[in-house]
Amino acid sequence: MTSTHFANSASEIVQGDISYIANQIRSELDRLSGQKILITGGAGFLGYFFVNLLAQVGESDGRNPIELTVYENFSRGRKKWLDDLANKQNVNLLEHDITKPLHSDIPKFDYIIHAASIASPTYYRKFPI
Repeated sequence: MTSTHFANSASEIVQGDISYIANQIRSELDRLSGQKILITGGAGFLGYFFVNLLAQVGESDGRNPIELTVYENFSRGRKKWLDDLANKQNVNLLEHDITKPLHSDIPKFDYIIHAASIASPTYYRKFPI
C-alpha cells in the first residue's frame, strides 16, 4: 500500500466518521444552526473534528450555517485543511494564542468550545502553559 493510498483511505475514514457523528447528533446540530460558535485550538486533534463537523452545517441540508470562528496559534504550523475551510463564507480563521488576553472588540458568541491544549508530551514539555 502506498503512502498516497493510505492518506486517501485515512481521509475517507475520517470523513465517514464525521458523517456518522453528524447523523447521530442531527437534533443537536439543528439547535446550533445559525448560532455563533468560537472554537479555540481548531487545528488540534479535537479541534479538527469540531471544525469539520460544524463547518458543514447548512451546506446542503437546508439549515442555516453555523457562524464559526476559529482561534489557533499555529504553534505546529498551518494546516492546509484549515486554510481550505477558512475560505468558506461561514468560517473565520484567526491567529491567536488563547493563553494571551482576548481583544476587547471580539464579537459575542453563543457557544465556546475550548479545544486548545497541547496533547503531545514532547510539545507540552517544550511549551508549558
